[in-house]
Amino acid sequence: MTTFFLIRYFISQNSFIRILDNPNNRSLHTKPIPRTGGIAIYSGVLLPLIYCFSSFVRESNVLYPLLGFIIMVIVSLMDDIKGVSPLIRLTMHFLGSGIFLVNYISFFSVLSLLQLFIIIFFVVWFINLYNFMDGLDGLCGSMSLSGFLVFGIIFFQHEIFDLSLFCFIFAGALIALLAFNFPPAKIFMGDAGAIGIGYLFAVLSVYCVCKGIFTLLIPVIIFLPFIYDASLTLIKRILRGEKPWQAHREHFYQRLATSDIGKLKTLYLEIVIIFCCGSAVLYLLKNSVITQFFSLFFLIIVLIIIEKFFIKSGHIKK
Repeated sequence: MTTFFLIRYFISQNSFIRILDNPNNRSLHTKPIPRTGGIAIYSGVLLPLIYCFSSFVRESNVLYPLLGFIIMVIVSLMDDIKGVSPLIRLTMHFLGSGIFLVNYISFFSVLSLLQLFIIIFFVVWFINLYNFMDGLDGLCGSMSLSGFLVFGIIFFQHEIFDLSLFCFIFAGALIALLAFNFPPAKIFMGDAGAIGIGYLFAVLSVYCVCKGIFTLLIPVIIFLPFIYDASLTLIKRILRGEKPWQAHREHFYQRLATSDIGKLKTLYLEIVIIFCCGSAVLYLLKNSVITQFFSLFFLIIVLIIIEKFFIKSGHIKK
């Protein structure tokens, strides 16, 4: 409820915070839109957010994951306001991820420093690809809603009720955001919202893997719609010698949204894919790693077929 009223205030002309996303030739919107949705979400769930961090690190120091989150949000908010160089932004992402993983060093005691760096690299990779996908009204909010609902159910099944409650509260805040973020959007999540939420999902995923709640394949399946689109697009751009951090309109969802399909139908398609992956995870939790792996492989094939279908039908270019 707090998030809902904060968003209503932020989109008004009387808001004391006016951080606008001005459209350019790569944008899918045509007029300046406030990008303060992330601030509204965090403000609305501030107390459960603090409780979340203290909950799953009771055996250690709450400072590390909380400090990592603050670093992520501050540098992203600065990027929303006036822009931050990719090098500084990426450095802060590595710093925030590294600080967070210090809290779990006991879980990684059998790993080498190289393996720890690889884990940090993949956390940074995840939060950035999550941010890359925040380019269509309602898309990042829908993925986040599905993610928190799935995590909430998983924690409830494992009787981790405090984390389950946190996830459901966060899901409620995201529903409030989506009320104003569905096409045509009146407010955006902003980098502070997307990066911060991506970081939270990375934190929850690492926690669950360390606690043996699920394997790494589970969060990959939950966020497969984002991982597949963002990673494939990023690889294509790198192979062509293009700068991966530069804004573009080459993601599958961007190409489809700018075709005759339109933004709304594209969003509906993405939502169906997102919630199918989330539902699949709830079924796969009690299955073997082999079953999870082949399920992931099958879902990737489905995503490839969907993209090929729209290319063959002439809606988007190859």
